[in-house]
Amino acid sequence: MWSHYSRNHTGFVIGLDTHSLTTDYDFDYIEPIIYQKEYSLISGMDNITAQFYQKFFHKSDMWKYEQEWRISKNHIKNRIIKLHTKTITKVIIGCCTDLQETKNIIRLSKNHLGNNIPIFKASKDENNFGLKLNQLE
Repeated sequence: MWSHYSRNHTGFVIGLDTHSLTTDYDFDYIEPIIYQKEYSLISGMDNITAQFYQKFFHKSDMWKYEQEWRISKNHIKNRIIKLHTKTITKVIIGCCTDLQETKNIIRLSKNHLGNNIPIFKASKDENNFGLKLNQLE
C-alpha cells in the first residue's frame, strides 16, 4: 500500500493499537472492507446508514490484497480526532524518504510521542517483493 497512499514510499505510517481504538474512542464503525466484483447498488429508499455503509465500506475486489480496515465517526467537529499517545504503537518511515525528511519525522515523533514509541525505516527486500523494517535508534 506504500506506493498508493504515501507518495511512492516517501511518507510514513502510524501503527495503531486496535484494542485502544475500540475501547477508548466512540467510533461508529471499525470494520474490514468488503471486497466485491460489482458496484454496490445504493437505493434512495435505503436508510442513510445503509447508504453510507455501502459507499465507504465496499471496494473492488482488485484491492483485496490490501486487507484494509476503515474507521468512521459520524458528526465529528472539523473531521479531526486526537489520538491518545497510548493508541500509537509505532512509526514506520517509507524506504524512499530522504534523510532530511526522515530526521524531521523522527524529531516530531519523539517530541509528540516520547521516546517509548519504536520508529522504523522501511527498506526494499533484496530477495523478495516486499519491505523490511529496521528499527532506528
